[in-house]
Amino acid sequence: MSNMNCPCKRTKCERHGNCDECRAYHHGKSSGISLTRCEKLKKKEEKRTDRQGRKETIVMEVIYGVPSDIDSWMCLVNNVSWNFPGLETQEKLEEHRETVLRFMNKKQALCVKKGNEILGVILFSRGHNMICCLAVSPEYRQCGIAAKLLEKALGELNADKDITVSTFRENDEKGIAPRALYKKFGFVEDELIEEFGYPNQKFVLHPKGFDAKE
Repeated sequence: MSNMNCPCKRTKCERHGNCDECRAYHHGKSSGISLTRCEKLKKKEEKRTDRQGRKETIVMEVIYGVPSDIDSWMCLVNNVSWNFPGLETQEKLEEHRETVLRFMNKKQALCVKKGNEILGVILFSRGHNMICCLAVSPEYRQCGIAAKLLEKALGELNADKDITVSTFRENDEKGIAPRALYKKFGFVEDELIEEFGYPNQKFVLHPKGFDAKE
């Protein structure tokens, strides 16, 4: 049966509107689980709608993390630790837990919560004028949480001096989202570095009026 509302733009295709025929034609030699173009478009739209729904349920308030939040905070960290060099072992995670508590006590830890669940976190250092760590739950990415956290953290730092952060290098797939975010806020690429034996790059947010030629 032909689907007259098929989202595929290839309207001149003789199989347009018939996903079964389309699959048989394009993926006949595959395992049979490949999606047709229209099914991929439908999945993409479902994800967009789901993401929008999640965004609408979040009260986007950035607050200081406090020691009573540590278990929820570390639950998020554990979920994304694979993406952060230096958190590969349980010992390293325990060390990070103690680090977070120190930052909390100095009011240098911010988060976004939904009930008791922490959706995003950021650590910053006033002493070093830098962003130290930024992470968002995979289920709540692309909802604006990272931008809100970064905006709030930058407001806690000295804008009259260079503000620094390190992130993944340009050719690293893990760096696509964070690099775009930092550039959106005015950070520029700086020296190539290594952290925990992993290749990173330093980004710098210069004060307003800074002249790179000076």
